[in-house]
Amino acid sequence: MTQPNIKSENTTVSLPIIASILGPYGLWLDNFKNFAIYGGIFALFLSALYMFSGTEMMCGSVIYRDEHYCNADIRVFALVKIMNLAVFCVFMRLWNELLQNKPVNIKIWQPQLRDLKIGALILSFIATIAIAGCALYLLYIRVPNPNWKIELLYFTVVSLGFLPPILALRFFVYFAFAASGEPLPKIQEIWQKTAGNNFIIVLALLLQLIVATALSVSFLNNFLIAENANKLYIAMVGEFVSNIIAFFVIACFTNYCYIQKKFLYERK
Repeated sequence: MTQPNIKSENTTVSLPIIASILGPYGLWLDNFKNFAIYGGIFALFLSALYMFSGTEMMCGSVIYRDEHYCNADIRVFALVKIMNLAVFCVFMRLWNELLQNKPVNIKIWQPQLRDLKIGALILSFIATIAIAGCALYLLYIRVPNPNWKIELLYFTVVSLGFLPPILALRFFVYFAFAASGEPLPKIQEIWQKTAGNNFIIVLALLLQLIVATALSVSFLNNFLIAENANKLYIAMVGEFVSNIIAFFVIACFTNYCYIQKKFLYERK
């Protein structure tokens, strides 16, 4: 009887550097038509949400605020951000389905338990960044102690706060499992499989960070400082393009997690 093509949980896997770093963008190009359709639909939805709630990006411009409605209510802002996170989770699940060539039906658009798992993972990884931020703040506000032993101990303990986001990089494959509705592997299992791949993982995610930052900065330079930033059509176009960039980043990140899952668990 043929054995399923699944790797042993104790097997260390060497991730391919080219596929890990450039593969996410290749998958995006292969699925460009789907992205244009579904990314556009999601971007339009978010644009409408921001415009009607008065929380659009152009509200950051004084010129625009002087002539258009912008909501300063923190409760509305928080509610919009929660809905924003929910939409991102649904899109990640949908995109993962498209990567597997699964048919898109009405059920796919409905909220599912998978969305909650993806959202919990996002919040968990954000929490690791917050821990590192707290550690950085504690180092910034510290008063140097004349006793070098106490000073060294303080640095050692506080610096441990920088470890969680670094260690979390090896567990992004969890997103692929959550998006597929599969049980999440054990922590020690992922740790064993990704051993020795830290350099490739960091390079792949660093490139995604650079691309996302470059697109965002370029976009902001072209819209927020526009001479006619008070025009509604500029706000509408800017909001849509901003959302398209966000979904592009999410799609590429989902591709990365999908590729990592393939190599860690499904290929010999």
